[in-house]
Order: sequence, then structure tokens, then C-alpha cells
Amino acid sequence: MLAEVKGTDHVDEVTLSFDSLATTCTCGEPDWCSHRAAVIFHLYLQFNSLTEWMHEWRRMETEQMAFKITDRTPEAWSDVLSRLMNPIRIISLNENPAVFIHKFELIDQKARSLSPFEYEWKPLFDVYYRLHALEAAWPYIHFHLGGSGSNFTYGKWYVKNWLTDQHGKLADGVKSISSKPRLFGTDPFHDQLKVFVRELSLNYEGRFEERFRVFKRCLKICFSGKFF
Repeated sequence: MLAEVKGTDHVDEVTLSFDSLATTCTCGEPDWCSHRAAVIFHLYLQFNSLTEWMHEWRRMETEQMAFKITDRTPEAWSDVLSRLMNPIRIISLNENPAVFIHKFELIDQKARSLSPFEYEWKPLFDVYYRLHALEAAWPYIHFHLGGSGSNFTYGKWYVKNWLTDQHGKLADGVKSISSKPRLFGTDPFHDQLKVFVRELSLNYEGRFEERFRVFKRCLKICFSGKFF
């Protein structure tokens, strides 16, 4: 099958071989390119709904994340939360803060289904979640809030409110963990928290007072000696 993909100033040809399940494109890209993807999606649309496919793909991705969370290791949690925060991590620094907030709201919806069922583990998961959110968003936060306080735009207000909200929810999680005896099974998670909090506090730029707040708050659980 031969298809043409028209760009703004040129045309690329995509060849699909159903016998060998191979594709080629005249653009020269050795792997999958936007032209090949466009042809595949166009062909798929002739028989199925691309919207339904996207919904199914996102549902499967969320289910895979939820399954990995049940591994109950800090590495598994960090891997899932890093993937979950990817839209925030790759967002352009110049992006409108309203878009930033919207992207995070979508992530928040996914995260609710990933939280452990056991009440004892929920606060720890939420602390991990808030720390990963701060880590992923920090370059964006620094870019928008790092300037003069006198130049406070509506966009800055959006970002500042988001940051304040994360601090509040992080404080709630820390308070909940600190009020209960610590489970032996959470030891590896607390060890990893020490590393994560130290890196966020020392290896990022700007707004040191905000990063120090995170460090000081998490000291309560990172070095707690209460066990159950």
C-alpha cells in the first residue's frame, strides 16, 4: 500500500507492507515518523473510532500503573509517579499557567485510582505523589515565580496557588504519617524519601525558602523512630 502525506511545502510517500508488517517513508527517518503514524491512524479510522482507541489505551496505561503500584516498593512507586508526571516535566516554561493547572488536574484524576486501598499506606503514597509533583514542576515554578514580587500577574497567582496547595496537602500527609506508629514495611520508603527530599532541597534552583519548607516538613517522617 502506498500513501502520500502532504506537508506545507512537500509530499512524503509512505509504503505499508501487510505481508511483512513493515513500513517505509521517504522522509528518511529510520524509525516511526509522524507521516507513518498519520497513515496508520487514517487507515484505522476507516474501520474504528480513534477516540475509543485513545480511551482504551489510556485505560490500559492506568491499569498497568495501578498494577505496578501493588509491587509495594519505592522503586515501583517512583517509576509510576515519574511517568504520571511526564506531561508536567516536559511542559514548555512559556506555557500558559492555566494549561499547567489543567494538565495537573488530569494527572490528579489518574492518581486517585492509583492510591493504595489500605488506609495505613495512603498518606505515604500521597507524600510521594506531592514530592514527585513538586520535583516535576519545579523548573516551571521557578520560571514563573522567580522574578520580582512586584510584577505579580494573574498567571503567577495561578502558579502560586498551586504551590501553596501542594504544600498544604504535603503537610496533611506528613501529619497523618507522624500521628501513627510506623510500619516495618515502610522502612525502604522512608529511606528513599530521605534521598528524594535531599535532592529536591539541594539540587534545584530558586525559591530556597520553599524547598527548605519541604525539607523541614519531611524531617518529621524521614527520621521518625516509631515502629509498629
